[in-house]
Amino acid sequence: MSNKTLVQLYSHITIWAVIYGLLVAHVPALIGHPWNTCENCISTLGCILLVHLFEAPLTLFNLYVAWYGLKRYSPAKPGLYNSLLGTVLTVNLVFFCFECIFIYINMKALGPSWENWLLASIAVMLIGSCTLAIYVKQKLLESI
Repeated sequence: MSNKTLVQLYSHITIWAVIYGLLVAHVPALIGHPWNTCENCISTLGCILLVHLFEAPLTLFNLYVAWYGLKRYSPAKPGLYNSLLGTVLTVNLVFFCFECIFIYINMKALGPSWENWLLASIAVMLIGSCTLAIYVKQKLLESI
Protein backbone atom coordinates (compact mmCIF):
# COMPACT_ATOMS: atom_id res chain seq x y z
CA MET A 1 0.00 0.00 0.00
CA SER A 2 1.41 3.39 -0.97
CA ASN A 3 1.92 6.09 1.64
CA LYS A 4 -0.70 8.28 -0.02
CA THR A 5 -3.27 5.47 0.16
CA LEU A 6 -2.34 4.81 3.79
CA VAL A 7 -2.72 8.49 4.69
CA GLN A 8 -6.08 8.65 2.90
CA LEU A 9 -7.25 5.51 4.71
CA TYR A 10 -6.23 7.00 8.06
CA SER A 11 -8.05 10.23 7.15
CA HIS A 12 -11.27 8.45 6.19
CA ILE A 13 -11.20 6.33 9.35
CA THR A 14 -10.68 9.49 11.41
CA ILE A 15 -13.64 11.24 9.79
CA TRP A 16 -15.93 8.26 10.42
CA ALA A 17 -14.65 7.98 14.01
CA VAL A 18 -15.46 11.65 14.60
CA ILE A 19 -18.96 11.16 13.16
CA TYR A 20 -19.46 8.15 15.44
CA GLY A 21 -18.20 10.12 18.45
CA LEU A 22 -20.50 13.05 17.72
CA LEU A 23 -23.48 10.73 17.38
CA VAL A 24 -22.62 8.88 20.59
CA ALA A 25 -22.21 12.16 22.45
CA HIS A 26 -25.38 13.85 21.27
CA VAL A 27 -28.03 11.33 20.16
CA PRO A 28 -28.82 9.99 23.67
CA ALA A 29 -29.72 13.48 24.88
CA LEU A 30 -31.72 14.15 21.72
CA ILE A 31 -33.83 11.03 22.29
CA GLY A 32 -34.49 11.83 25.94
CA HIS A 33 -31.61 10.08 27.73
CA PRO A 34 -29.23 12.87 28.78
CA TRP A 35 -25.79 11.98 30.09
CA ASN A 36 -25.56 11.91 33.84
CA THR A 37 -22.01 13.41 33.81
CA CYS A 38 -23.19 16.91 34.68
CA GLU A 39 -26.21 15.88 36.73
CA ASN A 40 -24.82 16.74 40.18
CA CYS A 41 -22.83 19.83 39.24
CA ILE A 42 -23.45 23.30 40.60
CA SER A 43 -24.15 24.45 37.05
CA THR A 44 -25.28 21.92 34.47
CA LEU A 45 -24.76 24.44 31.68
CA GLY A 46 -21.28 25.26 32.96
CA CYS A 47 -20.39 21.58 33.09
CA ILE A 48 -21.67 20.97 29.56
CA LEU A 49 -19.75 23.99 28.29
CA LEU A 50 -16.60 22.78 30.04
CA VAL A 51 -16.89 19.34 28.45
CA HIS A 52 -17.35 20.93 25.03
CA LEU A 53 -14.52 23.39 25.67
CA PHE A 54 -12.20 20.44 26.26
CA GLU A 55 -13.45 17.96 23.68
CA ALA A 56 -14.34 20.23 20.74
CA PRO A 57 -10.76 21.46 20.05
CA LEU A 58 -9.42 17.89 20.23
CA THR A 59 -12.10 16.74 17.82
CA LEU A 60 -11.48 19.67 15.48
CA PHE A 61 -7.75 18.94 15.51
CA ASN A 62 -8.43 15.34 14.46
CA LEU A 63 -10.65 16.62 11.65
CA TYR A 64 -7.92 19.04 10.58
CA VAL A 65 -5.38 16.20 10.36
CA ALA A 66 -7.88 14.16 8.33
CA TRP A 67 -8.50 17.11 6.01
CA TYR A 68 -4.77 17.69 5.64
CA GLY A 69 -4.26 14.03 4.79
CA LEU A 70 -6.94 14.13 2.10
CA LYS A 71 -6.27 17.55 0.60
CA ARG A 72 -2.73 18.66 1.39
CA TYR A 73 -0.62 15.54 1.88
CA SER A 74 2.25 15.26 -0.57
CA PRO A 75 4.33 12.09 -0.95
CA ALA A 76 7.23 14.41 -1.76
CA LYS A 77 7.05 15.93 1.75
CA PRO A 78 5.92 13.17 4.14
CA GLY A 79 7.65 14.88 7.07
CA LEU A 80 4.99 17.59 7.26
CA TYR A 81 2.20 15.08 7.77
CA ASN A 82 4.43 13.00 10.02
CA SER A 83 4.76 15.92 12.41
CA LEU A 84 0.96 16.17 12.61
CA LEU A 85 0.77 12.46 13.44
CA GLY A 86 3.12 13.00 16.36
CA THR A 87 0.73 15.58 17.74
CA VAL A 88 -2.24 13.28 17.05
CA LEU A 89 -0.70 10.74 19.42
CA THR A 90 -0.56 13.26 22.25
CA VAL A 91 -4.00 14.72 21.55
CA ASN A 92 -5.69 11.33 21.37
CA LEU A 93 -3.96 9.99 24.48
CA VAL A 94 -5.16 13.06 26.41
CA PHE A 95 -8.64 12.57 24.91
CA PHE A 96 -8.48 8.88 25.95
CA CYS A 97 -7.62 9.86 29.55
CA PHE A 98 -10.51 12.31 29.59
CA GLU A 99 -12.94 9.57 28.49
CA CYS A 100 -11.53 7.22 31.15
CA ILE A 101 -12.10 9.88 33.80
CA PHE A 102 -15.72 10.13 32.65
CA ILE A 103 -16.08 6.35 32.95
CA TYR A 104 -14.63 6.47 36.47
CA ILE A 105 -16.91 9.33 37.53
CA ASN A 106 -19.93 7.55 36.07
CA MET A 107 -19.05 4.34 37.91
CA LYS A 108 -18.66 6.19 41.22
CA ALA A 109 -22.00 7.92 40.69
CA LEU A 110 -23.64 4.56 39.88
CA GLY A 111 -24.62 5.95 36.49
CA PRO A 112 -26.27 3.90 33.79
CA SER A 113 -24.10 1.21 32.22
CA TRP A 114 -25.02 2.32 28.69
CA GLU A 115 -23.01 5.49 29.33
CA ASN A 116 -19.93 3.47 30.30
CA TRP A 117 -20.27 1.28 27.20
CA LEU A 118 -20.49 4.29 24.91
CA LEU A 119 -17.62 6.07 26.68
CA ALA A 120 -15.55 2.88 26.52
CA SER A 121 -16.24 2.54 22.79
CA ILE A 122 -14.89 6.05 22.24
CA ALA A 123 -11.87 5.33 24.45
CA VAL A 124 -11.10 2.16 22.48
CA MET A 125 -11.44 4.11 19.25
CA LEU A 126 -8.97 6.71 20.50
CA ILE A 127 -6.40 4.05 21.41
CA GLY A 128 -7.00 2.47 17.99
CA SER A 129 -6.37 5.84 16.40
CA CYS A 130 -3.08 6.10 18.26
CA THR A 131 -2.07 2.63 17.11
CA LEU A 132 -2.93 3.41 13.50
CA ALA A 133 -1.18 6.80 13.69
CA ILE A 134 2.00 5.10 14.95
CA TYR A 135 1.81 2.62 12.07
CA VAL A 136 1.31 5.36 9.46
CA LYS A 137 4.06 7.45 11.08
CA GLN A 138 6.52 4.53 10.88
CA LYS A 139 5.61 3.85 7.25
CA LEU A 140 6.18 7.50 6.39
CA LEU A 141 9.53 7.47 8.20
CA GLU A 142 10.62 4.46 6.17
CA SER A 143 10.11 6.46 2.98
CA ILE A 144 12.19 9.46 4.08
